Amino acid sequence: MRIPADQARAIVVAAIHDVTGLPPVRIAPDRKLVEDLGLDSLDFLRVVQLVEEHADIRLDDTTVAGVVTVDDLARLLLSP
Repeated sequence: MRIPADQARAIVVAAIHDVTGLPPVRIAPDRKLVEDLGLDSLDFLRVVQLVEEHADIRLDDTTVAGVVTVDDLARLLLSP
């Protein structure tokens, strides 16, 4: 399933908000998940899990390991 870019970003932002409580306006596309948004490894895994649930897809663990920014994670939802 291919998701439009704005919807993919909204899914990621919502997942980060759910896990961290950060206001969505602070979750910019170029923000780094760990350094800028303060996600630890468990938070990161929970965000990925929520993204997978909301997008109804399964992300490859190897690909997810390379994610650094909000947009990196959103782009994974654009791949067929």
